[in-house]
Amino acid sequence: MKKFNIKHNFLTLYYLKTNGLIERFNKTLYKSLAKLIEERNNWDQYIAPSLFAYNISKQNSIKVELFYLTYGKKAILPINNKENITEISINERIQYIIKELPKEREKVKE
Repeated sequence: MKKFNIKHNFLTLYYLKTNGLIERFNKTLYKSLAKLIEERNNWDQYIAPSLFAYNISKQNSIKVELFYLTYGKKAILPINNKENITEISINERIQYIIKELPKEREKVKE
């Protein structure tokens, strides 16, 4: 934790307000899983697809996709039209990741 400058906080167990953001996300994930599963014994198979769907959907509060903030590009899905996908050089991609993406992340934080 010292190496990565992480501050560790101890929380009171079973006091949900202490970790409000996590609890809010767990509620969102629960609702998403509840819509997908028919049987209660295979819900764990739908966690990854539910998280992916959450990450590629535009968030109302920040008006951007979490996938984009993480990887610096929009997710390419099998249903996307390949004609609309533009290729950029590796140097352009690196410059974007170094210079522009941190600015966009800071804007979202604000």
